[in-house]
Amino acid sequence: MSREDLGTQKRYQSFWDKSVALVIDPYQINGKSLGFEIYRANFTNKKWFSVPYDVKGNIDVRMLPEILEFMAPIIEGKPAYLEYDE
Repeated sequence: MSREDLGTQKRYQSFWDKSVALVIDPYQINGKSLGFEIYRANFTNKKWFSVPYDVKGNIDVRMLPEILEFMAPIIEGKPAYLEYDE
């Protein structure tokens, strides 16, 4: 991620200490990857570290159209911003 991403994350983490960065890469979706990773930033050494996560339950294939609709702007190179409660 870029220096700008690090600065953005610093602002988020200063406002809410549980904030994370969700990085979506729809081209990585396969049988083993969901196409995203979750990160937090360490500002002392200016590095990102991966946050372990687990998806509980099964992903319903009927959700795929909604997921793809959400990802469409990202695939087109447009940013997507979500608040922590979305």
